[in-house]
Amino acid sequence: MILEDIASKEKWDEFLAYKMEKDFVPQKEKKELEEFIQKKEYVDICAQIANETYSFSIPQKHLISKGHSGKKRTVYTFSKNEMMALKLLSYLLYDYDYLFAPNLYSFRKNSSVKTAIRNISNIKNISKMHGYKVDISNYFNSIDTSILIAHLQYDITDQKLLNLFVSLLQSNVATYHGELLTEQKGVMAGTPISAFLANYYIKEMDEYFWNQPVVYARYADDIILFCHNEEELKKHQQMLMQFLEKYHLKVNHEKEYFFAPTDEWEFLGFSFHEKTIDLSKNSLRKIKGKIRRSARGIRRWMLKKNSTPEIALKAMNRKYNRKFFGKAEKEELSWKYWFFPTITTAESLKIIDQYLQEQERYLVTGKHNKKNYEKVPYDMLKKCGYRSLVNEYYAQNSK
Repeated sequence: MILEDIASKEKWDEFLAYKMEKDFVPQKEKKELEEFIQKKEYVDICAQIANETYSFSIPQKHLISKGHSGKKRTVYTFSKNEMMALKLLSYLLYDYDYLFAPNLYSFRKNSSVKTAIRNISNIKNISKMHGYKVDISNYFNSIDTSILIAHLQYDITDQKLLNLFVSLLQSNVATYHGELLTEQKGVMAGTPISAFLANYYIKEMDEYFWNQPVVYARYADDIILFCHNEEELKKHQQMLMQFLEKYHLKVNHEKEYFFAPTDEWEFLGFSFHEKTIDLSKNSLRKIKGKIRRSARGIRRWMLKKNSTPEIALKAMNRKYNRKFFGKAEKEELSWKYWFFPTITTAESLKIIDQYLQEQERYLVTGKHNKKNYEKVPYDMLKKCGYRSLVNEYYAQNSK
């Protein structure tokens, strides 16, 4: 029984070992977990959770900006010890992985975005198929908990675990800036077990398409569907819509589109066109926006502090060398681990290299013109730590 294991030191040590070997886990998170276990901070809370004598605190609601779009993402958190206990629980929930169809790729122990992209792109004649891409709007927090709880009762035979799920899912309160709110929270995006519950909620849909003569993949709220002809695609797309309606979910129409066999399609930050895998246009747009804002911000800092261009350039390059080539930072894999192993072309990397150089020259001069190449030559960028994405990509793939 899973809740019996949650207080086990052996399981905590196993969980730590699992985290330690993962490149995508930030060092800060690894250290916090290691200290948490060493100090045995898990003992009291986990013993009470296992004995069903623990009452979780009221979660805190947070609104997080989605880049610079002005849109906000709602996430929830519990206290530190509660979040730690739920992290171990989410790891132990891998025992229920057998419940999910192989076409579900999100938050599974031996699956990832890269697995999804590779599996889809390796399908014979995929470039000759018609396709449909859709995104579920505000998926985690829109989940109907009454439906979810009813379905969980069929599959979760561990009564204590089921009771915990029900207790957390039926709670309709949260705090926001110290104010108590009453609201529907779905599976509470941001909490460790929300990923498992989001996987579970529409597993019926995944199973249905796994048994159909179509290509279907889901990663959390992102879904892509391929069929051999347009008529067949529309028939299955309508079935998909019926499933989403059944589960009271809505489509994000801004991210919904059909595509023909020769069209480029995008999924999970990647693009696919005629057997070539590259960064998606959205990924490219986002990184260019970040680079531009960084250059402006560091230039303002340089002028305010009366610093030298060399110091400013080194600061810029440290930031992007970490992002592109470093280990995990803030739960985000660097491009070396995320994009490099999957893309099959350096075309977008060339664009980013050129754009980063342009913005670094602007950082020094405050202008965008041809004279920048003379004032800030490539050698100067290199001396200040600039590393080419294209060169690093080819170096990694030649090993």
